Amino acid sequence: MPTELEAKIKVADFEPLRQQLKKLGAQHIGSFHETNTFFDTPDAKLQNAGKGLRIRINRNVAKGTEEAIITYKGPRKAGTFKSREELETIVVDAGQAEAIFAAIGFERKLSFEKRRESWKLDSCKIELDEVPHLGTFLEIEGPDDRTITAVQHKLGLDHASHITDSYASLLAQWLKHNGRQEKTVKFSD
Repeated sequence: MPTELEAKIKVADFEPLRQQLKKLGAQHIGSFHETNTFFDTPDAKLQNAGKGLRIRINRNVAKGTEEAIITYKGPRKAGTFKSREELETIVVDAGQAEAIFAAIGFERKLSFEKRRESWKLDSCKIELDEVPHLGTFLEIEGPDDRTITAVQHKLGLDHASHITDSYASLLAQWLKHNGRQEKTVKFSD
């Protein structure tokens, strides 16, 4: 089964990272606007098992094209970095996929926007992410701990703390802490 392995780090500013990525010869993939919608049973069976089910609508900002992706995420595995099983497939119609989920007992739990700038360096995907209410993050997804650690070092983030929670979990915690009930979170600008 495919496994997602990543380091997630809270960052104050993307510009120094962009400059370093350019200096290192990283390939800029593009800028994207995502809408991530998570589903679960009414009794939160997936969440309680540490699993996730998502439909992501990914819009390429420059090209204006969109794709919809269904993702299943398994429970976290032990390790230095965030690691979990991840299965994905592209679907033609996100609305129909959501209708199928509803027909088999899954309901929409949380939907949020994310701005993402994607890069590639040393067989790693580098993501510069911005999430409403949470701020800015760097993700380094790679094939193994050693490669991720090496890229983190090249970016000057040797001693940065890793975040193992998902954006959905972090956002749900933020909403609860701030007494907010909304299930859809968007950028205000």
